[in-house]
Amino acid sequence: MTNCPICLFKESNKVSLENHIKLHGYDDLQVEILISYDSKFKGLIDNVNYPDLSTCKRDDRLEDIKNFNKLLYSFLLPSEFEYHQLKIKKSYIELLQLYIDILSSKLYSLKTTIDKEINKNISLDKFSFLALSELYQNQKLFLNGLITKEAEVNSSNFPKAKFKNSIIYFSWDNIEFQNGKVLVNIYETNKHYSFKNEYSQVLLNIVKELFFKIKYPEEIFTIHIDSSEKINSNHSTIFKLKDLLKVEQKNISDFLINYEINKDKKQSNGNLIQIPKTQLKPTDFKKEKNIYIKLAVNSCLSNDNIYSIKENNNGKTEHSLVFEFIRRNYIYVLVENENMNRSAHLFVFNKISKDHIEKIYGFFFSEKENKRLLMRQEKLVLKKELNTALKIRVLNHNNYEKYKNHLTHYLYMLG
Repeated sequence: MTNCPICLFKESNKVSLENHIKLHGYDDLQVEILISYDSKFKGLIDNVNYPDLSTCKRDDRLEDIKNFNKLLYSFLLPSEFEYHQLKIKKSYIELLQLYIDILSSKLYSLKTTIDKEINKNISLDKFSFLALSELYQNQKLFLNGLITKEAEVNSSNFPKAKFKNSIIYFSWDNIEFQNGKVLVNIYETNKHYSFKNEYSQVLLNIVKELFFKIKYPEEIFTIHIDSSEKINSNHSTIFKLKDLLKVEQKNISDFLINYEINKDKKQSNGNLIQIPKTQLKPTDFKKEKNIYIKLAVNSCLSNDNIYSIKENNNGKTEHSLVFEFIRRNYIYVLVENENMNRSAHLFVFNKISKDHIEKIYGFFFSEKENKRLLMRQEKLVLKKELNTALKIRVLNHNNYEKYKNHLTHYLYMLG
């Protein structure tokens, strides 16, 4: 080979091909593999029959050869960090395609050698062929998945991230707030990074659109991946988001209150505003310790929904989860405060109900005092106000089995 397979640089008297390829960031063994690439053989292995390798599969030496080749050729499936360390102008997908061509060329070369062997039993080339053929097939599957994902990203409105060296740059659009953690979605690589954040809650997704993106429109966050494929917290600015949320606590609270007041004004004019709903998934509660919330999560079917809301409890802001159970005869809405000392409340709506979540949200975030006392003493009044099918059911947290029986009765017996 006289041209660099990476950039097509042609060997000259001043610079050898080996030294040039090393400038891209490859070591001596990797350079040797790259130089041995014969482009006229690329892809040919897909159009011929593989040699008979049945004897190799029964030999104990196969694993040693496989491990050796896996180590030797592992650079052909680089991690994000390894890719960003290379000094090349190819995209990640373009580089993977080149590596696949190199593997296919190597496999075809091995096949032609095996076909000429006089001893048709076991040989080192057969072991190598079997090991590299597995790597080749896996790499093609991986690349096809990346190409499909890239097509989905390019054809959609997914927010775009940028990559430089080992740093990922992204904006508010890549951030999703959840209770107690922040999720960063990098769609180009189909990666999702989760960060603990005690100030994070689902309602901040409203604040993100109408507050953060206005007050901090140019904010760019980073995630720095180090050589061990771990996130470097000292150089990743996403961790500073915790401080920003802490500093803006008062402004966020005021914003949400004003947001609700404005929404209520529009509702009073006969225009019911749909609240922004960031839906939670049952998988978000894998580490949930509240046994009553876990029971509610485990009771969810595929069509059911889980939302997080803010609750105004006599002037103090608390957080509650709203479970929407859609059953045969009714729609059940269970409101569980994250404080286990608070009782839960079950609301029952007719199947034709369309705005029950908004009504529940408006009631719990309203400035009405002693809401839990009202739900115990004014059940008929609230039944009319919220237009429920049945009276509100109070579910206490002092007896788990009793709580479970009540919930089961409604969801599965009444249905």
